[in-house]
Amino acid sequence: MISFPESFVDATSIELVRHRAKIDQVKAELAQKKEVFHAGNKLPRYYFVLDWLNREVPELKNILIYRSPRGFMPSWNRRELAGKEAQWPAGQIGPFGLLELFVCIDNCLRQTKEILVFPHESGLNHSIEPIIQTMDFLGASKEMYRREAFERKQLSGRRRAKAPRSLSPRSRHL
Repeated sequence: MISFPESFVDATSIELVRHRAKIDQVKAELAQKKEVFHAGNKLPRYYFVLDWLNREVPELKNILIYRSPRGFMPSWNRRELAGKEAQWPAGQIGPFGLLELFVCIDNCLRQTKEILVFPHESGLNHSIEPIIQTMDFLGASKEMYRREAFERKQLSGRRRAKAPRSLSPRSRHL
């Protein structure tokens, strides 16, 4: 039996409702498993309620997946330009993501528990070490992890880092 607070799978107060389908899918997949040793939720704005979440679930392990502004700001810019098609708020361009990053770091620094910082780019494209460190942090058995499959998929060159893009294609408007 695995239990976690409803807020752990309830995105309505943290993210847009469009995440509901993904959350329902994850719930269904968890319900089909015989044993679940570790469960996680990667909603990107949990840092807004981190104090409350850690009070509600004191044994919860916190992992900050750090992505540099150079990596996420172009994505914010593209989504804002796509407008309603991307279900993205008008005017919410990359620099606002930088402000959110500052809030996230500030909230993480206020915690009294250890928080693992997982490097997004190197941890998903260049090195196996961040995965191993994350498993150690979680207390997960490395035998459960299919390292060879990960290395073939992630480190084989099929997922090369994208060329750096301008941080703000709309900089002339700022």
